[in-house]
Amino acid sequence: GTDINAQGGEYGNALQAASAGGHDEIVQLLLDKGADVNALGGEYGNALYEASVRGYDKIVQLLLDKGTDVNAQGGEYGNALQAASAGGHDEIAASVGGYDKIVQLLLERQTRLTANTMFLILTKNQNLRTAIPLMLPQLETNMVFWRDADHNKTLLHWAAELGFRDLTNRCLDLGAEVEATDKYGETALHYATENGHLNIVKKLVQANVDRTVLDSLGRTALDCARGGGPGDGRSSHPDIVAYLQQ
Repeated sequence: GTDINAQGGEYGNALQAASAGGHDEIVQLLLDKGADVNALGGEYGNALYEASVRGYDKIVQLLLDKGTDVNAQGGEYGNALQAASAGGHDEIAASVGGYDKIVQLLLERQTRLTANTMFLILTKNQNLRTAIPLMLPQLETNMVFWRDADHNKTLLHWAAELGFRDLTNRCLDLGAEVEATDKYGETALHYATENGHLNIVKKLVQANVDRTVLDSLGRTALDCARGGGPGDGRSSHPDIVAYLQQ
């Protein structure tokens, strides 16, 4: 009979081709017939990556149920979790594909987390952020000192800017540098104040952040809370102003 695991073609084997095409019924049939769920080959390396990078959450679930290696390496993004995290960057794609579901499925299976993966989840699409609670237990000390290539921000910067209190707390617990500045000279406190996140402002103040640090425009965090001048789109946050002036 036909070798169900025969290698060849762009996708490497039949299971990878079906996974890449989003054909969940064919994937199920191949798995029932004994297809090797961890077979390597093709452009992306394995079936899990093929399904993850395209947002096919039903196929990811089928592969996980068969014991696929969630940490298998391959493809442009390195592994399935990073592929799904990067794949959700487009709002239209994310609405069609199940990237948020895939990220959660992979994290539930203890896929190894990196700081870069967390950065992708935080910044590429808000639908992916529902997975943040699953990431917190995996966050390690070395990750809080990581910086993104574009803005030189730490995870604490991003947590403060986007208003994620639990992530802020976790970063601080792991020894994040509370006064670290990014390429614009801004600390996490600058971002928390200009985006109106009073609860995070309080947490950073309790961590003894230096409120006098000036960003590249010569602004303190209090200046950011007050908002910009005429024609400036930044909003003012009177509650934060009042708190910082206590």
